[in-house]
Amino acid sequence: MYTLAEISKIVGAEVQGNSNVSIVGIATLTKANNKELSYVNSKKYIDELSNTSAGAVIINRELAKECNTNALIVDNVYLAFAKASQMFHKKISYNPGLH
Repeated sequence: MYTLAEISKIVGAEVQGNSNVSIVGIATLTKANNKELSYVNSKKYIDELSNTSAGAVIINRELAKECNTNALIVDNVYLAFAKASQMFHKKISYNPGLH
């Protein structure tokens, strides 16, 4: 679990909204809940952005005004989402004896 402020430092983002909100994972705009992070990089997803339940969304400055939830504003949405994804990546140990 990370706060939005902690995530913003890792991905190099400006926080719009509550920087103390806790984020526990990542999900798509349509499936994210209020403890999950998502992203959007295109105007064609404005409807999904307007209706998302995500706790926060990684977004570019152009789309920030359309965001009704907390946001991480960045120049490169895909790079920031990749960095955030690494934060939540859980390593699964391989055990060849389990099937």
